[in-house]
Amino acid sequence: MSEADHNLRGIHFGMPAESEWSTRGVTAYLIFRLAWEPEADLREIAEDYAAIYVGRDAAPQLAEILLLSQQAYKDGIYIKPVAESLSWNTLPHLRITTFDVQGFPRIDAGREHIEWLRSSMYEPSKGRIDEALEYLERGRGAANRMAETYVDAEPRIADRALAKRIADSLELTRLLVETNLLYVKTCYAYFQYREEPGPETKERLAETLTALKETREKFARAPGFEYKLFGIDQLIDSADDALEDLERAEARFANAPDEAKLAKAIQEQQKLHAAALKTLRNETVRFLSWRGKIDGVDVLSVSGDEVTLNHIQSDAPHSIDQRVFEELPAREVTVLLRDVESQTIHPYVLEQPTEANGYTAKVCLCDRTKGYSWWEFELYYVDKPPAELGLAIPWQEAGDRV
Repeated sequence: MSEADHNLRGIHFGMPAESEWSTRGVTAYLIFRLAWEPEADLREIAEDYAAIYVGRDAAPQLAEILLLSQQAYKDGIYIKPVAESLSWNTLPHLRITTFDVQGFPRIDAGREHIEWLRSSMYEPSKGRIDEALEYLERGRGAANRMAETYVDAEPRIADRALAKRIADSLELTRLLVETNLLYVKTCYAYFQYREEPGPETKERLAETLTALKETREKFARAPGFEYKLFGIDQLIDSADDALEDLERAEARFANAPDEAKLAKAIQEQQKLHAAALKTLRNETVRFLSWRGKIDGVDVLSVSGDEVTLNHIQSDAPHSIDQRVFEELPAREVTVLLRDVESQTIHPYVLEQPTEANGYTAKVCLCDRTKGYSWWEFELYYVDKPPAELGLAIPWQEAGDRV
């Protein structure tokens, strides 16, 4: 169709955005500027966008920060050899704001997560570790320069609330990049120590692990922090175990259940719950019904009449419909689960309420299928402790994580 056959003019992009200083705001501004001025200079666009919100006096420095952000995020978050070895998800260890943990550390002692780190991060990097760290260091350098550049610009911004928000955002970015670098560096040092145990590799792991712990704590205290560090925390635990006693740590992994044994242990618990619901039906009290869409791993916690959902892996749950019928008592009772609709692995009680956990019941929702699926279940309690009913959870004393 030629131009003479229609009256359409211009370009349309589905990029809704508020007029504000934000990632979405700058993206929308960039798209529309380039739509009308495809040859426009990027620095000029960045300065014009910055000037709208911080004024012309501070705009050059803010433009420099915007231009540096590409290198900070690309080089500072992605692991070059890992990204190049994958065909679709080139950032496997970080999903939105969650450092994923694999497997079920409460049950498998962290074995599945560590094996995933080996196959997904360490093995693709072998022979290219120096290159991987060089790029990550380059990203850290860009993030540091962003923060340093802002020191000069910050006093020139009249809107003090915006100036504080930008400062907080830059500090969060700097600590994210720093934490990610040390996570990867610790991962490499951990496997090198396991493969070639000796004073040199042990010292390298100890130094890197200490730096990771310190930076992780600073990151977690930063304004605007909303990240979940499950994968990082599990590596820290495993590295601590290896440094304390490598032989014992290796034996712990060797004795931990593999995926098949893990699935069998969960299935046995689910069968026991189904049987108990029948035999104890006159003693059960229904206290919660829950329905929602799940993709990945989430942990639902119930304490009294409060219900919280902790997102662990993949995309966050949605379309949630829950009803609390009774408070969960603040004493040792046995929580039983009735599965109404779910996918493999099916919901199971991860933790029974005890004094040690503040009388909180925890349920693990682990969807191993691709994409979202509907999950629905009910929770009941029996006013007797699990040991009395033969329903004590074998992995409950193993740790505090999923």
